Parts: sequence; structure tokens; C-alpha cells
Amino acid sequence: MKNLARLLSLAGGLLWSWGALSADLPRVGYVAINVADEKRSMDFYVGLLGMELRERVSAPTLSETALQFGKDERDAGLLLVHRTDRAKPYDVGDGFSRTIINVANIEAVMKRLTDAGVKVVKPITELPNMKTNLRTLKLKYAMVKDPDDYTVELVQFE
Repeated sequence: MKNLARLLSLAGGLLWSWGALSADLPRVGYVAINVADEKRSMDFYVGLLGMELRERVSAPTLSETALQFGKDERDAGLLLVHRTDRAKPYDVGDGFSRTIINVANIEAVMKRLTDAGVKVVKPITELPNMKTNLRTLKLKYAMVKDPDDYTVELVQFE
């Protein structure tokens, strides 16, 4: 079976696609997070994690910046929402869990992040026998904080 787990979205938890995408199936487009400083968030998600700018919409008190890995419109992405009329920081709250990003080389990504001074919540941890209802996975993961204090989990499947 060609069911490789592929991360569809970021913020808001784990949303997986099992198998090929179909044009007639609904799918996640973007998950939006509020950010206090758009440039700082772009530096983190684009500069450090390698996402790409897809589009940007600006209004007098609001800008929304769509980011994705790659250029396929069918892939989900992250929408950075910056409200220029808001002065106080956002409260992440306890309803949000984390953003999960699959990476090919977790050691290289973590080095880049730590060299940039990003706060590490959980260092690289290996899970050699993580059992799901379908299979046993071998993976490595780590967790860091983004500029707005959202938790970002990095996962490398082996």
C-alpha cells in the first residue's frame, strides 16, 4: 500500500493524509496562526525552517502571509496573520497543542535552529518502535518554540 504519512497542516495538531490526494476530496488548505511580528515569524518559518512564500494579502490593519513547503497548491500551508492594530502579545492558550513539521534531516535542522538561538523544548529523541493501529514506526523528533511561543515539533521518519 502506498500510504506514506504526509503532514498536511501545521498549527492545530496532527492532520495526516494517507495515500494520494484527489481533486474531488476536501482537504486542509491553510492553518492560520496569529503572529505579533510578521518579519520575525518569516525569519523563523522561511529563513530557518525553509518554508516558501506563496502569497501575501494586505489591508490597512491586517496582513496575511501564506507559506508552504514547495509550490503544489494542493499541499496545506501555514497562514501568518498579523494585525497591525494590536499592541499586546497573543496568548497561545492551552487549547492548541503544536505544529508538526516532517523533516529529512532532524540533526541539521536542529543545529540551524539552535545556532540561531531558538529555544529547544525537547531535544532530539528517538522512538525506534512507535506502534500505531496500522504499523510500527521508527522516528526521531524534537520540539522548539517559534517567535510567538507556539510549540513546533520536528519529526524525521526513518
